[in-house]
Amino acid sequence: MAQDFGDDMGNALLNFVTRQTENYLRFGRGRERAFDWWQRHYKKEGNTPEAAKAMAEKQSSREQVVVPFGTSEEAAYYAQVCRENGTYAAAYTDKQGNGFLAFAKEDAKTVAGYAPQFKDVMARLDEQRITDALNHAEPLNKKTMDSLTELTGYPDLPAEDVTVIPVTIRYKDAPEETYDVLFSEQDTENLNIDDSICFSGYSHKELTEMVGRETREDFDVIAVSAPYKVHATQVKTDAPEKAYDVPGKDAPARSDRVATLRAEDTAIHTQNIRNAAQKAREDCTDFSDFE
Repeated sequence: MAQDFGDDMGNALLNFVTRQTENYLRFGRGRERAFDWWQRHYKKEGNTPEAAKAMAEKQSSREQVVVPFGTSEEAAYYAQVCRENGTYAAAYTDKQGNGFLAFAKEDAKTVAGYAPQFKDVMARLDEQRITDALNHAEPLNKKTMDSLTELTGYPDLPAEDVTVIPVTIRYKDAPEETYDVLFSEQDTENLNIDDSICFSGYSHKELTEMVGRETREDFDVIAVSAPYKVHATQVKTDAPEKAYDVPGKDAPARSDRVATLRAEDTAIHTQNIRNAAQKAREDCTDFSDFE
């Protein structure tokens, strides 16, 4: 799903760059610096000084554009991402600290394609900033505390659309019983719906083709219902990774059917967990069964 998000971000940036290049044409500054960068770049690739110079002249003479791009820091990081991938870009700023990104007009699609990598860079920077802030935080004095006002409105966390597929399965080692479970096309690790998903990775088409056929999994697919979309938010957890993908004889979920995950309700499934625990108590014969 991270890749899907990165692709969406890249498409959005490409559309933005395409629109802006129509408004910001013939940016003539910085050609000398562009020439120097291209020349060093081609020399590092093993070209002769003469060849590197010729290619640098060609690259730096192309029509340049400049587009508004966040803060000066964000523009600088994006320019560096472009450079490390072999495409020249330069960052500019104004007196207010706004960022601007300059590059060759014909490189617009290439530049936009670095959006997923830029997203990862900024995420790592934000994580580092938060860690540093927490590590160096000092207790507030009473005067400062008394001056604070608590916020009453809180933003929604970023949501992702996940395709959920209701599936009826039968385990090969227990063919007398069937289970209604939920599959998802995308990986749901670190999403708040992960506990409700039995297995990730199969598409609706693939699951439909598995109905009535022998599979390499430890279960057979009996029926597949229509898929639907749910909104899932990202959560970070340090809990140990699941040792199983689908309910099995050693898995707690084996004792109960997976509760329906509705598109309008993807919050915490405390009641589902309570119900599963209650059924486990009713079905177990000793403490090891309950565990």
